[in-house]
Amino acid sequence: MPRCEGDAHQVRWFDVYSPKVFAAIGGLTGALLDRCLIIHMEKAQKGSVRKSTRLRALGRDGKNLVLQLEAYAHQATDALRQLYEAEPDCGYWPSITDREAELWGPLLTHARLAGPDAEARLLVVVDKFSEDKAEIKSADSKIAQTIALLDAISVHPDTTFTPSELISALIHTDAWGRPLAEAKGRDDESVRVSQAAKIGYSLRNFRLPNKKNGSGNKAYDREAAMACLAAHVPQNPPNSPQSPSMDPPEMQSAENNTSPEGTEATEGFGIQLTQDDKPNHIASAGDAVDSSNSPSTAAVGVLACRSKGTLTTGNEMVEGEI
Repeated sequence: MPRCEGDAHQVRWFDVYSPKVFAAIGGLTGALLDRCLIIHMEKAQKGSVRKSTRLRALGRDGKNLVLQLEAYAHQATDALRQLYEAEPDCGYWPSITDREAELWGPLLTHARLAGPDAEARLLVVVDKFSEDKAEIKSADSKIAQTIALLDAISVHPDTTFTPSELISALIHTDAWGRPLAEAKGRDDESVRVSQAAKIGYSLRNFRLPNKKNGSGNKAYDREAAMACLAAHVPQNPPNSPQSPSMDPPEMQSAENNTSPEGTEATEGFGIQLTQDDKPNHIASAGDAVDSSNSPSTAAVGVLACRSKGTLTTGNEMVEGEI
């Protein structure tokens, strides 16, 4: 990030990247929700004993981990740079797109360097976390109203529509029922005008093109409205598309049918995946990813510390937990 420095106002570039942790009662919304990896936390049960989080204890227990991370950063730099520079324009994981690709890309790159098993395990986590975030977004009132609007427009029989024509479809939905019921007016007709105005105001936020119809009311193109609104709602279908392989004859999809593995309650933040949870993303390029022998329990810190192995880059070696 450029900043002016000194009396001469010389432009100097600063490296400002830094991962941050936010904690909020009630969860995150809006831009923070979209730009974060969301970890749901529960209040500790009465009488539960947790590890100390005092700075002295953390410094003592984390000292060895810091040394390992520094050694990894030193020895894996060239290998990580090669992965980064060789990445296709569509990414190694084309089915993970937009903000989720920005969030998970760095972690997935480290996982790819660690090996196919680590990469497959993290893809399971990505799939689960993305689904959970989509559910949180769907519960947001504005998103819920947009989804209801999209549903109402999609079943509208004509090629164009006016806000008043959506009232009957929206008034019985959870997202729009109360706002439309609170519309005021002197009589039924004025109430209907107020309801149409509420819907029209919501549509105006999307900058949809419109033109007056024969009755002098604003009319919107159905297909254009559907395309615009669809871009503003969570896109995480139950069977999300699998990423294409760069070597189709050698790539195969592998289902995760393993049994859950427990994690210690005092270590990290974890999520429990059942036997029915399967990764919807397959890594592209390289050998087939086989997750049949990988544990289905995943946690944010699991990938970095639960899989023992050896990483080599050139003539140097880091041995330990990666």
